[in-house]
Amino acid sequence: MDPQQQRYQQQQQQQQQQANREESDAAVMRRGSSKQESCAASSAHGSSSSSAAVDKDCLAAAAAAAAAPQQQHQLSVADLTACAGGNAIAFACSGCFAAVTAVEFDPDRAEDLAHNLQLVLQQQQQQQQNAAQSQQQQQQQQQQTAAQAQQQQQQQQQQHQHQQQQSSFCIRDSSCSPAITASAGQPGPQLAFNPQAVPYLAVLHPQQQQQQQQQQQQQHVVGVLCGDAAALLPQLQHQDVIFIDPPWGGPNYNQQQQQQQQQPVQPDLGSGSSAGEDDIADDGAAASSEGPSLRCEAGAGDTSSNAGALTKHPAAAAAAAAAAAAAASGTSRAGSAAAAAALQLGGMPLAELCIQLAGCCRLLAVKLPSRCNDLDGFSQTVLEGMRQQQQQQQQQQRNTLLASVRAHYGRSDLLLFMQQQQQQQQQQQQQQQQQQQQEQQQQHVAEPSQQQQQQLQLARRLRQCLSAHQQQSASILFCQQS
Repeated sequence: MDPQQQRYQQQQQQQQQQANREESDAAVMRRGSSKQESCAASSAHGSSSSSAAVDKDCLAAAAAAAAAPQQQHQLSVADLTACAGGNAIAFACSGCFAAVTAVEFDPDRAEDLAHNLQLVLQQQQQQQQNAAQSQQQQQQQQQQTAAQAQQQQQQQQQQHQHQQQQSSFCIRDSSCSPAITASAGQPGPQLAFNPQAVPYLAVLHPQQQQQQQQQQQQQHVVGVLCGDAAALLPQLQHQDVIFIDPPWGGPNYNQQQQQQQQQPVQPDLGSGSSAGEDDIADDGAAASSEGPSLRCEAGAGDTSSNAGALTKHPAAAAAAAAAAAAAASGTSRAGSAAAAAALQLGGMPLAELCIQLAGCCRLLAVKLPSRCNDLDGFSQTVLEGMRQQQQQQQQQQRNTLLASVRAHYGRSDLLLFMQQQQQQQQQQQQQQQQQQQQEQQQQHVAEPSQQQQQQLQLARRLRQCLSAHQQQSASILFCQQS
């Protein structure tokens, strides 16, 4: 055969082999694309059992995660001294309470309270709306980037196929060099997140947003009541937490101490100090007039006025200071306990109000000032009142039970066992009281240091709270300002 014919046959054979290879490659590519399409369809329509199982598991986990906070956010709190709404706003925005009730006695302050709460809640809702809009924008951007990545990938595939088709028609001989494709120097297709391939993520996002909106609506249940806290107790039944931050100071704060300090000064000054008396009276009047407006600085104003009066008359300063010190030392011990017990709130002493509130809630939080000296005695009086109230309730229940049993059976000998149980309970309570008295006597005899006294007071309060909790009564938390 002629060498040209042999070369022509060899070229035909090479072309046929190359065509066969391209057909096999195209078949492989078609198989891969069909597999990808089937996987996408199964993930989109839920035909695949594995994808359906993943969807169910993810939805169940999301439902459990959403149900857990809903069970936790079912607490209610009532602020009986709301004033302008500082504490009530903190409770509403904390996300720990489903319902917040703010009580204020003054109508003007109650209007300010409602206005402040409305402003804060509107701002919080606006922030939540802005956050939701930003999330939607981010999701749209992610979807757009995913769509662009898909388009780029499809274009690259089409270019690759077109280049392969062009190279198939090229005749390769010994003199020509192999053709280099345009995509050889370029990087491969980049992988991008496709939300359509994972449908349960797109399903969970709106559900989570709805759950968050429902939780926020539950958290923003805020009510404002204007009136006396003692008179509104029937409306505050079944509260989980009751918070009291009394307006310490008030219009009559330190008025008795001013009178006690001013009384011994007047007989010692004599007739030659009439100007000094006028100055002291004027300073005392100024201090008493400034007392209601500056509640936190009432004590400082009293000391400054007394110091100004004493510097004008140095001769009478020593006598006035000695008389004031004697009067203060004589009345400080008895006056501290009396002042702590006679603190008025809601038309009744604070201790009585705490005793009544303890039966209306699960936790009573009372914020006491740093100048309350007899904190331990105040807590003991409240806990003792709670015990007495609980005993009265038990006695009333027993009496009603006795009356019902006698009315039904007409005899009382069936209640002997109940009476024996009651006697045993009384004996146990007496033994506990005796133990407490012995502990108190031992503590008084030992005369511990100041740090040890603080530790003993803390241990005693914890023991009292624990005993109150064991008797199925409300717990009380006393916190002291710094």
